[in-house]
Amino acid sequence: MKLINKENFKGIFLSLIVSVIVFIGLLIGQQSILNPNGTTIAYIATSNIGKGTLITNDNIGKLFKTKKVDGELEVDNAIKSKRDLLNKIVNVQVNKGQVVSANEFIDKESVLAKIENPVEASFKATDISQVVGGTIRTGDMINISTINQVTKENENVLNNVYVNRTFSNEGKEVNRGDTTPVVAINILISKDDEAKLNKALGTGQVRVSKIDK
Repeated sequence: MKLINKENFKGIFLSLIVSVIVFIGLLIGQQSILNPNGTTIAYIATSNIGKGTLITNDNIGKLFKTKKVDGELEVDNAIKSKRDLLNKIVNVQVNKGQVVSANEFIDKESVLAKIENPVEASFKATDISQVVGGTIRTGDMINISTINQVTKENENVLNNVYVNRTFSNEGKEVNRGDTTPVVAINILISKDDEAKLNKALGTGQVRVSKIDK
């Protein structure tokens, strides 16, 4: 058997290195042709997501997936990580298959930070027509008014109130996606607003309107 001398071995080794470099260069070139704008990681909705939905560790994996997409598809203020979604409230209807951006969300903490000394207050309607047909859900923003029992006039009580929890007539907590009508609502308000709400509830019939954010 003829042994390969050092010069031949060196030549073969250099040829292999050159071949690998050329191969990698071809791959990069092909990638540049196929994706001239590069690629980026996008967060995509896996289902329709309604306004007011709060994104948590429990539901984020069910609502979104990540996918490498052409850089041309990157949206303004694109979501880059889970941290950009957690504890955010969906601000507009998000459709299945949509590449999401920060524009579609508001920060729950920024909403609650506006409430001085927040407390959780609750009230119950006598009829679901008083609470938008029972469609109020956690994360919604609502206005509260009452019908004065004496004057029969609608009197504004509180505006831009955050809904923290909702309950059915049987006392069961109703989550977003559940079609059970809601009659009892827990809200986060200031101590002063709690006193204002309690006073109003004693003088008239409660009415709730949902704010389209």
